[in-house]
Amino acid sequence: MEDDISIKDLFGMSCLHLACGRGHPDVVRNLLRHLGDHEPESALHEQVQAKDNRGWTPLHHACAHGQLAVCVALQEIMGGELEVLGRTERGLTGLHLACLNGHVGVVGWLLGVNGIKDLGGEGLSKLVDDENRSCLHAAAHGRHGDRSVQCVESLLLAGHEIEVQDSFGRTPLFYSAGRSEEGGAAISTALLASDASPNSIDNFERTVWHYWAGACDVESIRYALSRYQMTYSSEDVGSLLKEKDKRGGNLLHSACLAPSSEPSDLTEIIRLVEDYVSIHEKDNLGRTPLLCACSSANPNALEVFSEEGADLFALDVQNRNALLLLLHSLNSLPSWRGEGGGGGGGGY
Repeated sequence: MEDDISIKDLFGMSCLHLACGRGHPDVVRNLLRHLGDHEPESALHEQVQAKDNRGWTPLHHACAHGQLAVCVALQEIMGGELEVLGRTERGLTGLHLACLNGHVGVVGWLLGVNGIKDLGGEGLSKLVDDENRSCLHAAAHGRHGDRSVQCVESLLLAGHEIEVQDSFGRTPLFYSAGRSEEGGAAISTALLASDASPNSIDNFERTVWHYWAGACDVESIRYALSRYQMTYSSEDVGSLLKEKDKRGGNLLHSACLAPSSEPSDLTEIIRLVEDYVSIHEKDNLGRTPLLCACSSANPNALEVFSEEGADLFALDVQNRNALLLLLHSLNSLPSWRGEGGGGGGGGY
């Protein structure tokens, strides 16, 4: 029987991995009970902790696919000896995977299991992968609407620190930014409501505002600005919104590079920040937001900034005007433009 269970496919997965990932708790119980009855106890532990080619154990598969009944079945058989903090080759735990995929029930179960519950808030925050990403980073990056928001809230309720940074200096708030069409705005709002700071600057000298603008996430910008204006002076707000990245671009430059920006969203962003950020400001290459729109062939941004009174005759450091940049951009566009997605503030 052990030989049958231990046989693996080309991906390194045994029948136990498959049963766990596909949600068959009765099969899991039968396999493990039969193994426990006919083989040494060490064989049982070996199969439950066996890893596939990615370093995933059967529990990792159950957590990633939201198979709560399977998780419970594994705990019934293994008791306190179930390794709930096992890591994949990338350093991900089952809790990371459940958070990333928005499996609220599994997240709640894991947070209540001995071995994770005993960590407390500080220990939970230090549960990071190979790129120093915490479980809250994973939950904030989720693309599952209300379920991802609930995962975020569950972690915060368990005491998870909200400002933990990954290897790129990004907090969980960065991971929710840049994905307004995938529920990122709701996650950003939940984090901001729990006092996540929009002040942080990542290793690329970008603020979360750059990423919000780059996705034309009007909802997050509006909500963050309303909270920030209640707490800080106008000078402090202006200083934050004027922050430039390594290329010298502010949030309006980022907005012009957004591939799917709608004119109404761009206009709203300009209105929200017009008291703090000028549409005439240039980056390190001498480009105004309008010139950025031309260099990225963004017709909506070009239309909006033209209507807002941007200087159509501004020149970059190479003395190129808007028309030259637009022609150069159109001439160099690949035929498959538009099939790729824009980058967010952090990802998996």
